[in-house]
Amino acid sequence: METSGQSINTLAGGAIIERILARLNRIKENGEANIRRYARSIQIARVCRYWYQLTKPDLMSSIYIMSTTDPKGQVRWHSNIPAIIATGMEDQVRNLFISGPVITKKSTIINVLQGVGFNFLVLPRLSTLFFVECTADDRSSNYDANVTKIASFFLRRMPQLTRIVPSSIQEGPDGFEPIYSKILLGFSSRMNTLTTGASMLGHNPDAAFSNLTHVSLHNTDTCITSRYSSIAPASLQSLEINKGCSMFPWDMFGDGTDHDIVFPNLEVLKLILPSRGLPFRKQKISQFRLRFPRLQFLMLVGTLDSFEDMTDLIYQTPIKHLRLHDNLDRIQHLDPSYVRDLDTLTIYPSFSLEPLPVVELDKDTSFVTMFNTPSKLTRIRLGLNTLDFPKIDTVLWHNLADATFIVRSMELMAISTFLTQLPRLKTFKLYTLATLSKHCEYILEPQTETASTSLRMLYIEPAHYCSYNDAWLYLMLPRLPSLNILYVPDFHKKVAKKAIDASGLHVSLIERIPLG
Repeated sequence: METSGQSINTLAGGAIIERILARLNRIKENGEANIRRYARSIQIARVCRYWYQLTKPDLMSSIYIMSTTDPKGQVRWHSNIPAIIATGMEDQVRNLFISGPVITKKSTIINVLQGVGFNFLVLPRLSTLFFVECTADDRSSNYDANVTKIASFFLRRMPQLTRIVPSSIQEGPDGFEPIYSKILLGFSSRMNTLTTGASMLGHNPDAAFSNLTHVSLHNTDTCITSRYSSIAPASLQSLEINKGCSMFPWDMFGDGTDHDIVFPNLEVLKLILPSRGLPFRKQKISQFRLRFPRLQFLMLVGTLDSFEDMTDLIYQTPIKHLRLHDNLDRIQHLDPSYVRDLDTLTIYPSFSLEPLPVVELDKDTSFVTMFNTPSKLTRIRLGLNTLDFPKIDTVLWHNLADATFIVRSMELMAISTFLTQLPRLKTFKLYTLATLSKHCEYILEPQTETASTSLRMLYIEPAHYCSYNDAWLYLMLPRLPSLNILYVPDFHKKVAKKAIDASGLHVSLIERIPLG
C-alpha cells in the first residue's frame, strides 16, 4: 500500500496507521460487535510484524470465551487465554467476554472457565464483564444451587469488577436472567456502570447502587412494580432511560422523602420513549421534582406528547448540546430562545414505521425564528424530512461552523442567502428528498459577489435531477473562493467538473456520505 512512494506504515512517523488501527480495534458497548471486532483484529495482526506489534495490546486487552456447536450437537468452547499467557500480558486484560450456555445438564460456566485455564490467571486490571447471548438450562436438577455458585464464583474471582454488560438476555423468570440478577446484587456497591432492563431492578429491590457514574435502563415500560433497587443520584454523570414511559419510577433515585431529587453531577441525560403501542397517560415532568444543575447534553425522543411540560427541562437546565427526535409540529412551536446558549443542536422527526405527515409551517414557526435569535451554536443538524424549507433572511449564528439540512425541498436562493450570513461556516450539507428547488428563475441573473470566504465543504444531494441545479453550480462555485471539497450526485458530476474547471478553484469531488 503506497502513497507518493511512501508506505502507509511510515506516513507521519507511523501516527496515521496507529490511529487507523486504534479506531478499528476500539471496544464497543455491543457484545456481538466486539466478537466480530476481535476476529477482524486477528486478520489485521497477520498482515505484517509491525501491524501485529501495534495490534497486540488491543488483542490482549480482552479475554474471549465462546462456544460453538459441532454437527453432532456437541458444545465446544474456545478461548484466547493460551495466547495471553504466552505473551505474558495478563496485567493488560481489562475485559472478559463470555458467550454461550452458562448452565447445562452436565456442567456450568465454572467448569468451562477452569477448563480453559482462567484460574491460572492473575488479572489485576479486569474491570468489565460482557455476557453475549448467554443462556442457561433451568431444567437441570441443581439449577438454583448452580445459580448461587456461579454468582459466588464471579464475586470471589473478579472482586474488582465495576461494570457488567448484558446482551440478549433470555426474558422471563428462568434461564440466564436469575444468574445475571444475582451477580448484579453481589456487585451493586462496587459497580460504576450499569446497563440493564428495569425488570432486573424489580427483581432486586434490596440492591443499593451507591457508586454508579453511568446508568442505562432499558425496557422500563414493561416493569411497573412497587419496589425497585435504589440508585444514588449523587455520583451519576450520565443517565439513559430507553423504551421508557411517562410513568417511569423516578423515585428509585430518591431518598424516600418528599425532597427534590437532585442529580448534582449529571452531565448527560437521554429520555427515549416509544412512540406507539403502550398505555398512554400524559404527565408533568415537574411532578417528579427533578433537578439537573450541571446538565450539558440532553436527548429527548418521543417525550413532548407524553409530558405536558417537558420543554421546561430545555429552558431550566444549562444544556450546551440538545437532540430532539419528536413531533415536528410540536417542535416548531417552541420558544426559539432555547438556542441562545447551545453549542450543538440536532432535530429529527419522531421515530415511526408509518409515513410522516407533511408539516405545514406556521407564520411564526421556530424553525425560522430560531435563526433570528442570537446563538453560540457551532453545529446544527436539522432532519426536517417532511418540510419545505423556507428562505431565511436573517441568521444571527455567527459561530456556526457545520450545518446539515435534511428537508423535503429548499430553494436555491435560500442556500445563497444562508451562506452569506455565516462568516465561520466551513461545512454545509443539504439532502433534499424531493426536488432541490421549486423556484429557480433567479439564477438567470448572475451574481458575482462572494457568498462565503470560509466554506471548505459543500455537499448537495437532491433526490432528482434538475437542470437548474447545473446552472446554479456554475454560478455558485466562483462565489466560494475557499471551497476545496464538493459532493453532487452522479447525475450532476459531469457539469460539476466543468464548473470546477471554469472557476479555477482546486476542488476535489468526493463520494457520497450516507445519512446517519
